[in-house]
Amino acid sequence: PMEIIIAIGALVIIYLLLTRGESAQNIQKSKKVTAENHLLTPLTEIDTSLLLKKGEAAYFEITSTLSETRAERRHQSIFAGKRNKNSTFFGGSTGRSKSHQVLTVIDSGRLILTNKRLAFDGNKTNRNIKLDKLMSITIVSNFFSSDQIEISIEGRQKSMYFSTPNTQKYRKLIMLARQQS
Repeated sequence: PMEIIIAIGALVIIYLLLTRGESAQNIQKSKKVTAENHLLTPLTEIDTSLLLKKGEAAYFEITSTLSETRAERRHQSIFAGKRNKNSTFFGGSTGRSKSHQVLTVIDSGRLILTNKRLAFDGNKTNRNIKLDKLMSITIVSNFFSSDQIEISIEGRQKSMYFSTPNTQKYRKLIMLARQQS
């Protein structure tokens, strides 16, 4: 009988230790979920330099550069000829031009997210992107430059690339604003 009581006591202690460990893990999980949910909380309104439309609220404004792909042509030619005794030249050349797309910096300015659009207010050019027209938002890591957010839009063939200091953060904010719009 004493051995049974000791065995039951040991089982109770083991059970308490295990459930205590599980509750500590559950507390850690709930803290983690709360921290993750913190990123999903409603966006905070800010003051902005952009003139907002009726019912529009701004969520962030950061310095950014806009890049797009542009066609660049390269001409390759071959030249052949011969001079005769009178110093007259006979010959010709043949060549062809190849075109390929090169990512080119277009402008620098401010990138502003609102509840209705993503606006780029540059020194030379501006872009207005309605959130409901966004097709994809991806992060592009380049070896020679800072990370960029690539944005594809309905009705536009070429993507736009925005350089931002924290691409993951701003991609999430844009996605969240799109979901809430």
